Amino acid sequence: STWEVVLKRGLSKVAGATGAWVNSGGTKCGSMRFVGEALSNASSSKVIPLIGIATWGIIEGRKELGRSTIVDYVNRSNQALDFNHSHFFLVDEGVDDQFGREVKVRAPMYSALI
Repeated sequence: STWEVVLKRGLSKVAGATGAWVNSGGTKCGSMRFVGEALSNASSSKVIPLIGIATWGIIEGRKELGRSTIVDYVNRSNQALDFNHSHFFLVDEGVDDQFGREVKVRAPMYSALI
């Protein structure tokens, strides 16, 4: 739709102009996928870092990732890592299939970066 195109252009323009590091939950669903698509199509000459912070226990293909193999995320489900992200922090608390386990890591991490 038109609003999606406008929002994607605006996000990529602002991020490129300010040198921002953008972050999301890193998976291929909802707003996280939207942000990944927006920044992957950015016309900026600068690389815009897009950092995904996700819970290891919900990531599809995590056992494959642990073996240092190449994992095809193009055809995976919503719990796949979004391949448009440039970097990932994966939070592992030893719990599988529970969303939001990374939330308590975000605030201290942001504070350390500022």
